Amino acid sequence: MLMKIRELKRTKSQLPNTSPPGKKILCCLCVVYLFLVALFLLPALASIEAESLFAQGSQQYLAENYAEARDLLSQAAILDPQHAAIQQALGLCYLALKEYQDAYRAFRTALYLNPQIKRGRVYLGISQYLLGQYQQAQDTLTLARQQDPDDGLTRYYLGLCALQLGQPQLAKKEFSQGYRLSPELAKHFKTYEDIVLIPTDVRPKRFRLSLLTGLEYDSNAALQSERDLQPYCQRKKGHHVDWAGRLGSRLEYYPFLRPNYNLGFRLNTFYNQHTWLDNWNWFNGRADLFLNVKAGPILLQPLVGYDHTFYGGEQFSTFYIYGLTIDWPETNWLRGELSYRALDRVFHYGIGDRNNYREGWEHRVGFYQGILLHQIGVIRLGVVFERDLAEGAYMVSRTVRGVLNSVIFLPWDLSCWASLEYARNDFDNYNYIVRQEREDDFYQTQILLKKPLRPDLAVWLGYGYNTQRSNTDAYQYDRHLLTILLSWDLF
Repeated sequence: MLMKIRELKRTKSQLPNTSPPGKKILCCLCVVYLFLVALFLLPALASIEAESLFAQGSQQYLAENYAEARDLLSQAAILDPQHAAIQQALGLCYLALKEYQDAYRAFRTALYLNPQIKRGRVYLGISQYLLGQYQQAQDTLTLARQQDPDDGLTRYYLGLCALQLGQPQLAKKEFSQGYRLSPELAKHFKTYEDIVLIPTDVRPKRFRLSLLTGLEYDSNAALQSERDLQPYCQRKKGHHVDWAGRLGSRLEYYPFLRPNYNLGFRLNTFYNQHTWLDNWNWFNGRADLFLNVKAGPILLQPLVGYDHTFYGGEQFSTFYIYGLTIDWPETNWLRGELSYRALDRVFHYGIGDRNNYREGWEHRVGFYQGILLHQIGVIRLGVVFERDLAEGAYMVSRTVRGVLNSVIFLPWDLSCWASLEYARNDFDNYNYIVRQEREDDFYQTQILLKKPLRPDLAVWLGYGYNTQRSNTDAYQYDRHLLTILLSWDLF
């Protein structure tokens, strides 16, 4: 019996497979089901996870935890790379972290995924502006304005682009429209006048170089009469009208740029070449090393400087300068500035065959009040106290100086720079030459018109009048100046 059972099993194993076809179909359906799960269910689960990360990242962004928000949104973008809103939110995080190139890529991706996404072109244009691509940003934002002409943010950045491209009239127009459409922007952004005239940005361009050249007519180049000057300075030829050529340069370099501070170096040079008073040609060079630190709304600028002047090829003065400036906003239209300067000064005066030195310190304390006039310009009022403590053959003096500076924006891209100044000089010691204690009143008026020819080139026309009244005739004079200058920003 056992042998028969074994034989039957062996025979069955040798028979062909005769399982019903339904079993094969069931296996195929299982494979198809698993494929469909992989195709639809897993992406759906990934999308759900991406939405969760999107929500968490948005909460971190609103809490101003931008680095955490960026990390969460980056994970969400990996899980759901076709989600335009995630890409846009990620771009906003990059903007907040000042990672502008990454922000540009994220906004470009968001706009590609959804060309109708809200403010898609606006954010893309903003990232282009922050990358210094001003013309591309203006083109992008112009398209955004066509899609939504009532978005004040678009108008604001269009104004910034126009400002960088040397289009001040267009900039004023866009700023005006932006604040009219979105008055709440005034709480977060500077006005046009503030941007143009009051430097509050602590992240400037790393390198700048400008040149200045032109002509100046001077009705009284030597200031004092030949009779008064003869005993003291043989280089001066006296009271004469003269023309002078001017050549100047300004270089700024920032080796360290950080979000809230930077270290900068500035070099200014200036040369005057007279036509008649050839031995009164002068050259001045000044170098400053300074630090800009932003502490909340306050901007601090400590500096040290060196200033040297040559007259007629001979050294005339050497200054070592130490100072601190504090700048702060008071309201949306008022801004204050407090400054202190200490100057360690040495003057060299030629008298015959010998030099006469004057050494000493000058201390200056000044307060300035800026008044912003919306769409018109700015006024800057200041009062300065100066104390001159000198050694050697010169006078010791006290000076009170009042200053009024203004910039007014005019049609046709013109701007008018006007300055008024009054100074009262009281000298402490007795002047044995004039046999009394000297007292001077100094008045100065200056007006400059600026016309941009292109974004990096501008022409200046100016008139100035200086007069000094004194209790001694030797120190009284009047002086008229006419100037035409050309400024060129190379970098």
